[in-house]
Amino acid sequence: MSQWVEEEIIVPTGEYAGEPYRHYRHPASSLWFQELDSGHWWRHATVAPTQNGKTLMCYVLPVLYYLFELNETVIIGVPDMRMANDKWTRDFVPVIMASRYKELFPTKGEGARGGNIKSSVTFKNGAMLRFMSAGGGDKARAGFAGCRIVAITETDGMDEASDNSREGDPCRQIENRLRAYHESRRRVFLECTASIPDGKIWQEYTTGSHAKIVRQCPYCDAWVCPEREHLKGWKDAKDELEAAEKSAWHCPSCDQPWSESDRRWGWDHKRLLHEGQKITDDGEVVGDLPKTRTLGFRWGPIDNPFTTAGSCGAEEWRASQSKDKEGAEKDICQATNAVPYESPDAISIELEPETIAAKATQYKQGVIPLGCVGIAIGIDTHSRILYWEAKAVVVKRDAETGRPMLNLHVFDHSTLKLDATKLAREAIIDGLRKLKRHFDGGWIDEAGVRWTPSQVWIDSGYASHKMPIYVFCAAANKGLPVLSCVWRPAKGHGEGQLRTTPYRAPENMSPTRSKTENSIYIGTDYWIRQIRQGKTEWLGVQLVHVNSDTWKTAVHEGFTIDSEETGSITLFSSESPERDNYQAQICGEVQREKFVKDRGTILTWHQVSPNHYLDCCYLSTAAADYVVKNVEHLTGEKTQRKRAETYANRPDAAKVASRYAGRPTAMAIRR
Repeated sequence: MSQWVEEEIIVPTGEYAGEPYRHYRHPASSLWFQELDSGHWWRHATVAPTQNGKTLMCYVLPVLYYLFELNETVIIGVPDMRMANDKWTRDFVPVIMASRYKELFPTKGEGARGGNIKSSVTFKNGAMLRFMSAGGGDKARAGFAGCRIVAITETDGMDEASDNSREGDPCRQIENRLRAYHESRRRVFLECTASIPDGKIWQEYTTGSHAKIVRQCPYCDAWVCPEREHLKGWKDAKDELEAAEKSAWHCPSCDQPWSESDRRWGWDHKRLLHEGQKITDDGEVVGDLPKTRTLGFRWGPIDNPFTTAGSCGAEEWRASQSKDKEGAEKDICQATNAVPYESPDAISIELEPETIAAKATQYKQGVIPLGCVGIAIGIDTHSRILYWEAKAVVVKRDAETGRPMLNLHVFDHSTLKLDATKLAREAIIDGLRKLKRHFDGGWIDEAGVRWTPSQVWIDSGYASHKMPIYVFCAAANKGLPVLSCVWRPAKGHGEGQLRTTPYRAPENMSPTRSKTENSIYIGTDYWIRQIRQGKTEWLGVQLVHVNSDTWKTAVHEGFTIDSEETGSITLFSSESPERDNYQAQICGEVQREKFVKDRGTILTWHQVSPNHYLDCCYLSTAAADYVVKNVEHLTGEKTQRKRAETYANRPDAAKVASRYAGRPTAMAIRR
């Protein structure tokens, strides 16, 4: 390929427009194509500064080589299919039209005679350029026969599943189209500007060969790779022009400043070092290649032929004077220095099982502390097991200020195995009925008062579990007023969550405005809507849409803050194996930064281990917020009477009631 690009490619635009492509014009070019020709790498991840030939060299030219020299079909991955025509017309068409391969342009169909493309271009040699996106077009991808070459641009815009996709990482989805070929024959090209440390391209680069370009210092003969910290002189400048004049890269070994001629001399004395390799004084690279098939290739501004030390220094000086420090720093990191931006203000909650264990109190399992105003329960449904967690919503007075403090106390958690002989639908309904009977029995607080659930939210996000949960809730809430319903299906919405969309709340309540919204209550990062059966309301079925990101954060923060602070979460005392399982699953997701195109850096939750109890915990925590704000609906006399009637109809009501004879009611205690 290295020889082919110099023989066949004409530079279409820029300073060298109309001239043949030559490796010597770009310090990274010969090293890059040498690695491609080595045949050692099956996947290639490139990170480099913006606007310095990265797209042409590492994306467009490899694609054209396989299209026209080898007559092979190539898949192009883009974040959104609306970008396909733009990538085609701006990246590929100018290069093709400047070469002899313009004779292979299609005369009919997509892309012919300057026409737009929707999904593919078929050339006269039979090769096809097929565009695929991360936009949830799983059926379109599945209908493609496949090939052995994939090139993906704007990679960091494709490292999460779309709203319509049930699959994971879209880059992997597209790479799956290569599975008809043995791994050794597949070729994958990824290129993007670095965004954040957890971004797709940076992860591919660092877990790949993690290569860097080194060059010999003209003063001390050391082989070095100057980075941002080695650009000096601009900090003491009084203005931008002085910063440009005084800036120079310094040798990381001898600290000697390099002139522009010194820098260019280094371009003629360069080597590529992969992670773990070393270089001798005479320039021989020694050491084995990393045990990976992914070439991680990067160069920085020192190897950008379209900039100078003065330009970089002036940019640094302007950033130091900018009012938007974060924006300026982000631009210099990502666009100029080809490294990810790490926000100093990023939220990072480091929760360990030991931290959760430290929040255990003297209370035994099933005992509710004084000051309880309600009980909130979260249930996570699995095909053959139900996980659940129960919290007491406790209000206390601050000893110094007298202000009320709201805390949550986990007084019970457990699992219920479902009947494996039944269909999943029947088993889930049967399991929820068993839990309801158990919960209706109630729990006792320190004063001897029996408490039953104020809210039970059941995760119904998994499609096959939705209908049985709806059917159960309709029966469980029969006869209860709208805002007094206890059992509610819930669906979590999060930025990194599969099978759902990011959280979006309606602007106001609209019970009759929309069949899709039909909202009856809007809370803090959750809202409730009445489910319909056709044109009529399905009584007793009220779906809660929950911002899982917000409430998972509340859970982790609740376990990390002091027990006496508002929002703290405490636990009953236990040394059982189930407690170890509970603590591990609460830590089953971690919070990470993620770059999203057109939105910037956001915080998402990523699963790292089983997380069923975390789902229970964030649902019960959100439900507790609803309990606090709707006590009058959930504990009013009518609701209490209705619950009492339901309880009285139990076969064992008389036996259980005798245990509480003569004790004051919960309403009396609160009054």
